[in-house]
Order: sequence, then structure tokens, then C-alpha cells
Amino acid sequence: MKRLIAREILALTAEHTVTVIPLDTGEILATDTIDPTRTYCRNTQKEPGRWPSSP
Repeated sequence: MKRLIAREILALTAEHTVTVIPLDTGEILATDTIDPTRTYCRNTQKEPGRWPSSP
């Protein structure tokens, strides 16, 4: 199991996209597209998984 560590982050938001950047490294940790018609959002920094049917 991966251990969770508290980190300070910068969350940049635009219309339907959220980008998460840790302040200590400056790397993009996650980029999520929020689809208001669905009940989940997908991290576009990772390959699509099995949940739910990926585009």
C-alpha cells in the first residue's frame, strides 16, 4: 500500500480542467478534465484504466 504524505500543492483551474502541481517539485502531478455530465473525472497525466469506459 502506498503511504500518503501531506504536500502543499497549487491547483490551477480553468473552465473544466484542474491541474495539480506540488510546490516542492513544480512537476505536474495530475491534470483532470471535469465533465459535469458524469460523476467522475479522469487524470489525463495517466493512461486510461478500466474505470469507466475510457475514451
